Amino acid sequence: MNRGRIAVVLVYEPATVRHKPVPLVRVENMLLAADVVRQAIAEAEARAPELAKADAVLGQVEHAEVNRLRDVLAALLPGFNAAQMASSPTII
Repeated sequence: MNRGRIAVVLVYEPATVRHKPVPLVRVENMLLAADVVRQAIAEAEARAPELAKADAVLGQVEHAEVNRLRDVLAALLPGFNAAQMASSPTII
């Protein structure tokens, strides 16, 4: 199967909604992408209990989002191990 490329894009998000986000730089580096993946999963996992305190359904939705994120990344990133990411998230 021919896969597309994986890239990390740094985006500036203006403080006002009158201006759109501006992509600043694009980097194709699998090690950096893996770090970004770990961070994204860790942040989503941290949000889930906080959301659950306010609303149990929102907490469940966020947990489902974490699982969806793992599944999507496992399909797109060569060598990505969703089970390993689940057991040892890295927070940068």
